[in-house]
Amino acid sequence: MQGLGVEKNYKEAAKWYQSSAQQGQQEALFLLGQLYLTGGSGMEKDEKKAFKCFLFSAEQKNPDSMCILGELYMNGTPGLEKDWKEAEKWFQLSARHGNKKAIPFLRYLYMTGGPGLEKNYGEAVKWIQSLADEGDRESLDLLGQLYMLGGPRLEKDYGKAAKYLTIRAEQGDTSNLLNLGNLYAMGGNNLQQDFEKAREWWIKSALLNEADAQKNLGALYFNGNSVQKDYREAARQGDADAQYSLGLIYDQGGHGIEPDRKEALTWYRKAAEQGHEEARQKLNKEDSGATAK
Repeated sequence: MQGLGVEKNYKEAAKWYQSSAQQGQQEALFLLGQLYLTGGSGMEKDEKKAFKCFLFSAEQKNPDSMCILGELYMNGTPGLEKDWKEAEKWFQLSARHGNKKAIPFLRYLYMTGGPGLEKNYGEAVKWIQSLADEGDRESLDLLGQLYMLGGPRLEKDYGKAAKYLTIRAEQGDTSNLLNLGNLYAMGGNNLQQDFEKAREWWIKSALLNEADAQKNLGALYFNGNSVQKDYREAARQGDADAQYSLGLIYDQGGHGIEPDRKEALTWYRKAAEQGHEEARQKLNKEDSGATAK
């Protein structure tokens, strides 16, 4: 509360808020409740009076008071037991009256579960969706993760997961490139299996030195995996990404192949000759090691 050139005095402020509140002004009741809730600057803290102020204000459809009531029931106070079902009610009312600040609280309640309220990812998604539709990046991320993993009262939906994670990737987020590749490689749950798209996302992830993406990409290239094209042959015909991934396979071993450093360097060189940056880095590291010796 700003003094605006006058010394702060919450007790004096409370007097005037009280006068306004007696006339039924919801905003004054809300501000008076804040004073009682926090105390200080000449004002004695009184959580019971604060609760009454917020309740009267909320009954007059003040969304901020509704939200604070939700917090009080969620956290509990010396005179108020935790009751997440009641908290849910007030947070929902606040959100329905246009207070977006209540939605993260609803998300927390449904994803955590607590006194009187079970976990419900399906309900969490309904509220998160409203923020995601407005472009909120955290909400888009969370929707992608929730639909990818599923959970209490929420079925996995790889189609929706890919949709939201793709939006974030196109915005420049790189944290789920590997997951996007995995989703398309697995398919199912409303997403058509597509190894070509899996390849595209894994390449983006592999170029950021994501080890799992590199391994997945190497296996995809080496085995073909129904991409309607054998990527071993693609490497031989000049596909730089395929050449680099074959180098990784021979370098690290796996998928039934014994490590072969010489063969790995052969494929790294072929890829590097076509401008493949990661292959160049592998060769530079090799040259540096040889020089050090």
